[in-house]
Amino acid sequence: MNKITVAVIATLTALSSYAQAQAPASPAPTAPMAAPAPAAKAAAPAARSAASTDPIVASRTARRDADAAFSNAQAAARKQRDDKVNAAVEAALKDPKNAGKDKLVLRRETRAQARAATQADYDAAIKAARTERDAARAAAPRPAQKK
Repeated sequence: MNKITVAVIATLTALSSYAQAQAPASPAPTAPMAAPAPAAKAAAPAARSAASTDPIVASRTARRDADAAFSNAQAAARKQRDDKVNAAVEAALKDPKNAGKDKLVLRRETRAQARAATQADYDAAIKAARTERDAARAAAPRPAQKK
């Protein structure tokens, strides 16, 4: 081996051992990292808004929190609707009177019918979440405007 290769290997080994010495010793996770619970997500914005006294930051944080709550409510409404639609599709596929029909066509038609049937409930949930978000955004502190 030439001198450059030996020097590079020695340098890499030294850097590697230095990096390992600097890394904190933490136990290896036994399970994959899970997303934070919704309660933890809800508690985090309150801590953020209490940390700042700047009115612009407080206003943006309040609007961001209201938008995050709306996004969570929207995702929950969408999941609930999708669960109902998927259950209707699975039930239609298992129904013996649909045995001779093309499964792709049956799935498409059943999905369209189930989505139409759940549209009103979904719209009501979204409207309630939107109203709550708009009220929270209206209640957010407004910074004074410069003239």
